[in-house]
Amino acid sequence: MVRKPPRYWICDVDPAAPLPEAATAIVAHRLTRVPEMISAIEDSELVSPVHVHQLRVSTRRADAALRAFRPCFGAKHWKRVRKRLRRLRDAAADTRTVDVHCETLKSERKAAADPDRETLAVVLRATHEARPPALELLEAAVARDTARKVERSTRKLLKSVRTPAEGTYDDPGRLLVLRDLAENRLRRHVHELTSVAGETLDWKGLHLLRLAAKRLRYSMELFASPLEDPSLLDLYDTVTEMQSALGRINDAHELALRVERVAADERRSMRDRLLHLAETYRTRREKLHAEFLAWWDADAARGAIEAIDRRVDNPSDPLGAGVDRVPSA
Repeated sequence: MVRKPPRYWICDVDPAAPLPEAATAIVAHRLTRVPEMISAIEDSELVSPVHVHQLRVSTRRADAALRAFRPCFGAKHWKRVRKRLRRLRDAAADTRTVDVHCETLKSERKAAADPDRETLAVVLRATHEARPPALELLEAAVARDTARKVERSTRKLLKSVRTPAEGTYDDPGRLLVLRDLAENRLRRHVHELTSVAGETLDWKGLHLLRLAAKRLRYSMELFASPLEDPSLLDLYDTVTEMQSALGRINDAHELALRVERVAADERRSMRDRLLHLAETYRTRREKLHAEFLAWWDADAARGAIEAIDRRVDNPSDPLGAGVDRVPSA
């Protein structure tokens, strides 16, 4: 049975489409989602965590498309749209972090026994109280970069489409069609990920690897389909799981920091319990870190990423199949 591509893959653009045509179709598709999510927030009396998350993700995916097709658009309009996306994404960051922490704390409090339940309740209450001021930043950004303004900027951007000049993609030849750019961009992002992974994967290294995995994932959503290789589906799963595993490590780290901030304002008896909870999250972070390194050092995991490298450098080289799953807890 043939697997369907993930829902976020761009699959309806001809791999042989000239770059201006492909750029118009793909960028327009990605940017359409952003004003939809802005409107959802504007129209909501109570902004839900789902809306905040979807706004963040839609701006990231749109930005990935803009960066990929930058030479295909006028610089002034390209910069203006990216600036709007960045303001919205940054403004939603604190609210999204609060929402993720609230979800985790609620789940853990429900499963905990006293006195841990009381300790978690203190952190959860403080985290809830952090949402309104974080949400004010998001609402101010949405009021500034309204759905109508984003749509207007998008129209101007799409009207500025052009054929990129030779050499603008650091390629020895001229990229003419979507398939050419697909190989160019995937090669670039795979090289970036493997380069970061070759360094020491300490806390800073893990952060850089998480960003590189995110960029590769969004690049695959744009460009895996034009390469017309079904094996890329398995590799997309690998990159997605890598990003999720690194995200869990980051969540544990940020929760430890949040608990410490809450502890600073509590009485000594509760402060000691909170500091113990913060240490629990640090222990979790270290455990997840070790599990990730064991998975990454396995031949199957490393080989899965290197297989993409071989594919974009040599399209006739078939990809390998399957990798072990990243530990989830």
